[in-house]
Amino acid sequence: LDRDWNCVMPWLKQHRRAVSIQSFVPGPDANIAVACWRGEVLAAISVEVLQTWKPKGPATIVRLLENGEMLEAARKVLRRLKFSGLCGFDFMIHKSTGVAQLIEMNARATQTAALPLGHDRDLIASLCSVLSGQHHSTAPIELPGDTIALFPLAWKKDTSSELFLSSYHDIPREEPELVRLGMAQPRNSSKDGWIRLFSKLGLHRP
Repeated sequence: LDRDWNCVMPWLKQHRRAVSIQSFVPGPDANIAVACWRGEVLAAISVEVLQTWKPKGPATIVRLLENGEMLEAARKVLRRLKFSGLCGFDFMIHKSTGVAQLIEMNARATQTAALPLGHDRDLIASLCSVLSGQHHSTAPIELPGDTIALFPLAWKKDTSSELFLSSYHDIPREEPELVRLGMAQPRNSSKDGWIRLFSKLGLHRP
């Protein structure tokens, strides 16, 4: 229904689901976006999550963070996997000890991956340099502080808050059509899919 075929084979094979249980870690969420090549980290951006779209949902406002534990954890995993490309790791920072607890890895570009933040923190330029064999660089963005509001979800929260107003606004103003699409109300594709299916079968909606 969502054009996502990844769920089809597990459903057909009727595999038993596994339950993953993790101990509760009190403290803020954090994540690190990484560009790497054959297991070697090229650039990374670490942030602490200050605001989310919903509890444990995607980040809307983040603060730049320097955390050696997060970077070292990412290095070890990526070196073992010999991973190439863009990815991200989610952590919890224990509020009492400050220890970073690894939660998961996302093998895709994550929210802050496109931000050009200068030396060792420009993921796209570093990856382009390796792939092309030529040095690439992007003028780093000028931050008013160390917080960043992420488009589009930060614009769907409280845009009058002091936290939002004092943050760097990561919004593609030079692409008005992209901004319009980002701010549009998303379709409920699963619901629409079920409606189409029941219609084709001549059944009423449940």
